[in-house]
Formats: sequence, structure tokens, C-alpha cells
Amino acid sequence: MGTSSKKCQKCGSRLVQWTEREYFEYKGQTVTLTTAQLKCKKCSTAIDLNAEEIPKMKNRFQLSVDGYLTDEDIKRIRKKLGLNQREMAETLGVGLKSFARYENLLGHQGKAMDNLLRILDAYPHAIKVLERQAVDEKKE
Repeated sequence: MGTSSKKCQKCGSRLVQWTEREYFEYKGQTVTLTTAQLKCKKCSTAIDLNAEEIPKMKNRFQLSVDGYLTDEDIKRIRKKLGLNQREMAETLGVGLKSFARYENLLGHQGKAMDNLLRILDAYPHAIKVLERQAVDEKKE
């Protein structure tokens, strides 16, 4: 816990940085997550510093426990194939928003998509088959 240079917007007092540990359990496995806040000792105002990251950390942990590719794995595979998110989504036959959710930990890919991504990681040249299929579908 340390004093911040930031001041409370309600009362003007200095905010104190506060961290807490949160334990998240999933399927018998536990991960420790650290939450960070700036708190005002005078009026109890609190500002979450990593509130948006905590759900993403939980999702990443769940994917890992379940044996699925994580967001980082999916980004690595996409970049390995030299595609942007839109190109990857079109090639895989999913919506751009769906694919973006996989990379941003806002949604989970299914087992079939996970398997397809693993195949593309192991055999990057296989993307050509999917790209041809995507082009053929646009022609129809």
C-alpha cells in the first residue's frame, strides 16, 4: 500500500494504492489474481485500476485448465499465418466479432475451432485450402 499523487475527486484527499489477492477456483485448480485500487481514506471512494483485466485473467485460466488455446496462442497463430483479424475470420468462416472475442478473451472458441487452429499452427500451409474455399464462397 502506497500513497498516490492522485487526489480524490470527491473530497480532494490523496488516494492510497491498495492491492488485494483474489483466489479463483475452476475445476479444482486455483489461481491467485491481484486486484489494484486507488482508495480514499477520508471518504472511501475507490477507483479500480485493473477491473477490466480480472475477467480476462479468469477466462485465460479457464481456457488453460480446459486445455484450449488461449488468446495469446490464437494471436500467435494468426500472426504466424500473416493475416489480420478480418482475413482470419473470413478464412475460418466465422464473424469478425466472434474471432475478435477469442483474441480479446471476451468469448471462448468451441472445440472444433480450437482443433482447426491447432491444425493451422502445426501445418500453416493448410490455410491455402481454407482461403480457396472462402474465395469460392464469395463467387457464389
